Amino acid sequence: MSTASHDRFEIEDADVNDLERLAEIENAAHQYPWSTSMLEESLCCKHIFKKLTYNSEVAGFFVLMDSGDFWEILDIVIAPEFQSKGLGAFLLGEIIGSGGKAKVEKIFLEVRESNLVAQSLYRKCGFQVISTRKKYYHAQEGREDGLVMMLKIDEQ
Repeated sequence: MSTASHDRFEIEDADVNDLERLAEIENAAHQYPWSTSMLEESLCCKHIFKKLTYNSEVAGFFVLMDSGDFWEILDIVIAPEFQSKGLGAFLLGEIIGSGGKAKVEKIFLEVRESNLVAQSLYRKCGFQVISTRKKYYHAQEGREDGLVMMLKIDEQ
């Protein structure tokens, strides 16, 4: 994936020097965030890990698992102060475009059943629900279902 830009935003490789800010964003954006060690492990195990920067400040990021002919979006996050500016769609578009260039056939992701905003974005980008993982996520009261969504790149 090359560096992409949206206005004054750029997408670049994330590295261990970004961990503190990545963890801040993850904690601010999610009720049940990944731990710093989970983020670090994703950097070290060679997942595709990109950050979105604005004037050198990290505004968001995504983590992908590359399984050859398909990718799985493991995490995609925009810092709360940068939300509602189209940046989630920008990141998702970059993932889809890069997947096409890499000859990826499908992209998968999981999303909380209650996360209607994210589901709407994913559907607008062509993702479809293909299954439900019962009681997959921790929730305030027990567990919450996760929706598995898939995008076929050749249909874009």
